Amino acid sequence: MKPKVSFIMPSAKLRPDHFEHAVESVLNQSMREIELIIVLQNDPERHRAYMYEKSDARVFAVNVNAPYGEHFTKAYNHGVGLARSDIICFAHDDDVQLKDKAEILYSVMRNRPSVGMVHGGWCVADQDLVIQTMTWGIKTRTYEEYKDSGSFSPNAVGIRKWVFDRVKFNENYWRVHEFIWCLECMEAGIEFHYIQIPLFIQRVHESFSRKPKVKQLEFAEYERYRKERNDPTIAAGKEQWWREQLPELRQKGFYV
Repeated sequence: MKPKVSFIMPSAKLRPDHFEHAVESVLNQSMREIELIIVLQNDPERHRAYMYEKSDARVFAVNVNAPYGEHFTKAYNHGVGLARSDIICFAHDDDVQLKDKAEILYSVMRNRPSVGMVHGGWCVADQDLVIQTMTWGIKTRTYEEYKDSGSFSPNAVGIRKWVFDRVKFNENYWRVHEFIWCLECMEAGIEFHYIQIPLFIQRVHESFSRKPKVKQLEFAEYERYRKERNDPTIAAGKEQWWREQLPELRQKGFYV
């Protein structure tokens, strides 16, 4: 039977600590008519994803030739190409999907056939899942507001598969492709809908995104995109906000 929602989960052996918890949060969704496509990145067949594939018919483990990073452009696109459902959700291999996520997004999109993407919010927690904050990504932002300082998380959205026929994740951008992809979806006229409901828990810990100089690489990619577009306003406020946060993050032990 064709699933109602496809979850795409990039994964790699460099971040295994919370993998099983992340997978089980997808498989234990209130909506059972789902599939989970785990996209490994240059990983051997001993990865735990294959254990889940053998034990649950809804799970598919595939491999893609892509270097591992916090952001997974090639893995995202590869997984979307394999998905059997008309609605795509994303899941990272260390975050926790809230139980009703698929059911909520499916219901909202079923009642709004013209909408290409539904965007919710997320809770930010420490590595032990103690909730720290509640976050909204692109809630009610205009294009100009988003272009300057918007935030976007693939884990917080349900997306119709046809959207990726128009706009794929930009594999030329290693760090900022999510922000860029959402910007390009707006420019393509894809209709968004916003819901004030948290959909997953982002576990913030000593992951790749907190490694030394990663933010500097991200800032450099913002600048590269500004030059390509000849538009100095792209991500200007977003970058400034992060620069103001860096000293505090470093005091907390994040070597960004």
